[in-house]
Amino acid sequence: MTATNQIMSCAALAAALTFSSGVAIAHDSEFGHVHFGSTIQPNYEPFAGMWYQNIRYANAPGVDANSQSLDVYTLDLPLTNAPVMMYVHGGGGDRGDKALSFDIGEKPAYFVAKEGFIFVSVNYRLGRDGGLPNAAQDVADAVAWVHTNIARFGGNPSQIFLSGHSFGAGVVVQVGANEMFLKNAGKDLSALKGVVVIDGGGINGRDFKNDKYIPAFLFLNTGPGSNAPGLGNGLSTARTTVEALRAAGHKGDVVELFGKDHFTASSDIGRYSDQTTIAVHNYLNAVLGRKDSNVVKGCCPASPSLPPRNTGR
Repeated sequence: MTATNQIMSCAALAAALTFSSGVAIAHDSEFGHVHFGSTIQPNYEPFAGMWYQNIRYANAPGVDANSQSLDVYTLDLPLTNAPVMMYVHGGGGDRGDKALSFDIGEKPAYFVAKEGFIFVSVNYRLGRDGGLPNAAQDVADAVAWVHTNIARFGGNPSQIFLSGHSFGAGVVVQVGANEMFLKNAGKDLSALKGVVVIDGGGINGRDFKNDKYIPAFLFLNTGPGSNAPGLGNGLSTARTTVEALRAAGHKGDVVELFGKDHFTASSDIGRYSDQTTIAVHNYLNAVLGRKDSNVVKGCCPASPSLPPRNTGR
């Protein structure tokens, strides 16, 4: 890992997860990781988690390893069939990183501790090496890797959700609606349970068919006049996409966000009682057919997977 990436990763963990102690600890494992202790709103219940860093999901020739890597966050507990939320950062296609604290915000802690999910943050090729279709193919390759490997972390490969913000939103729309990318990765659209599109993306949907599976879509959009690319016209595009989905017999919904700008539309997901958090929570409940999430209560202030401490003096 480069010095820059080390700084970014450490800053992200410190900002996104409020440590209950000042130390993160790693031990031998198939995947490099650290253990952390944190709390979650509203009552600041303690929980322990594991952060697996910089896992390669593809090995394209001549591509920097970090550009095709992902991070996995889980509770530090034995998990079985936990749903999975993947997140694709924004940045206009030429900047951003899976571990930037102001982008992922409270998402890792929220999805892990409040929704009972495994959270996966994804990098993809940027700049001259990126753009469509390369970025979309990278994300599809990441979905394929997660689908094949997430059970090793206690995840359910049949309950994978893909989310993305801004440029990342446009990428996840393509991956979730155009079967070509996942087929290139050796999978198909059935690898995805749902897609969350955050203030960007959308397609006309003319090619949607009622005899072909498409995952359930949720669009979160700021309104006209916002600082989103296109000055908030993404809301109209999202509504067009959802109308096309529904007309073809598929599931889709749009939530207009009030009082949000383009950036807080994503960074506020996970904040207690925030409209973005509520919208995502209700969508997950509907798609998974659950009455409510398994809210963690005083889960695990210690780390069960760590070797026992040597208490001798």
